Amino acid sequence: EKNAWFGVYIKMSQQPPECLVHELVQSWVTEWLMKPHNIEEVTQLIDIFPSTLMIKSIPFGLNHLHTIDNLDLAESLSGFMFDAMEHLNGIGLSAIQLGCPVRIFVMKVDKEKTCINPIWKPLSKKVVSQSEGCLSFPNEHCIISRPECIDVEYYDVVGNKVKETLSGLEARCFMHECDHLDGIIMHMKQSRLKRDIYLRKLAKQKPSYRWM
Repeated sequence: EKNAWFGVYIKMSQQPPECLVHELVQSWVTEWLMKPHNIEEVTQLIDIFPSTLMIKSIPFGLNHLHTIDNLDLAESLSGFMFDAMEHLNGIGLSAIQLGCPVRIFVMKVDKEKTCINPIWKPLSKKVVSQSEGCLSFPNEHCIISRPECIDVEYYDVVGNKVKETLSGLEARCFMHECDHLDGIIMHMKQSRLKRDIYLRKLAKQKPSYRWM
């Protein structure tokens, strides 16, 4: 029943209630992290209904001390995502791209990073326009303008709070994945005309939930 209601919200391009998103996360964890799967099965998750990507992900278990709860889950999810990302030859992957709307992503540009509850801010007004691709949209690219250099904060997979400055491809990848956590796909960064054309195209597609 909850999956049916979830589908209604997605079809209407509306954010589901937080309680429903929590249930979705728990269902996903039970179905995928707690059961063995081969990599081919796992990477089929990437082929989800694009409007699902417009869900805003919920924070990953912060307790009253502002530290991360359930680090075992964070480690398992991180490893799961790295395996899928590497199999797909990507440099970044957010949990929502696999159908799990929780604020965590992995990336590997210079080195591997697991970023939990990430935030960023620009260091200057200078922006750079470059072509971006996305594992959720194979063979599609969009020209996107982003800050050249950013300050970031996130928790790593062992619960440490990390603060650092990123630039170039590493900064762009970080911002791209943060967009996913906020329910923003790359097409929404285009001109209003291109964005509206794409969203009308999405509205005509039939939702699919491969893992539900």
